[in-house]
Amino acid sequence: MPDSLMAITATGTESRAPRRRWRGPRWSFVVLVCCLLLAGALVSRGTELVSRHASPYAALDAYTAAVTAGDRSSLDAVIADGARRQALVDRHAEQPMTPTTVSMQMMESAAWWTIEIRYELPGQQSYLEHLLVHPRDDSLDRPIDYVVEPAP
Repeated sequence: MPDSLMAITATGTESRAPRRRWRGPRWSFVVLVCCLLLAGALVSRGTELVSRHASPYAALDAYTAAVTAGDRSSLDAVIADGARRQALVDRHAEQPMTPTTVSMQMMESAAWWTIEIRYELPGQQSYLEHLLVHPRDDSLDRPIDYVVEPAP
């Protein structure tokens, strides 16, 4: 029966219509997910929702990591602009130190913190450093960004 709608199995193979590779709803879902991920990345980058030092603890962690590495650019990023800024950067740049004791205490304002860091270097006397951690002054349009500054 050559005009029959039944599949011919005499040779052991069946002929089927080729399947479409991308079906409409599945392809649309993939495109939608990609667009949402891209839009989310652009919005978070544009509004800077992810701040590098979004808390005093994060700023302290960034500072101690920069001091441990002795990395000048990292120190520049986390230390606030001020009169004693350069002396603090020069003290730690290219001279890695490992903090042994770190204590942090909140000041009268919940946004300002005092920090005391002790460094113990082999063969030298221990070194004590007093710092302040406070919100960055120039971050009016962003979420609060904290910086480290030498204490008076």
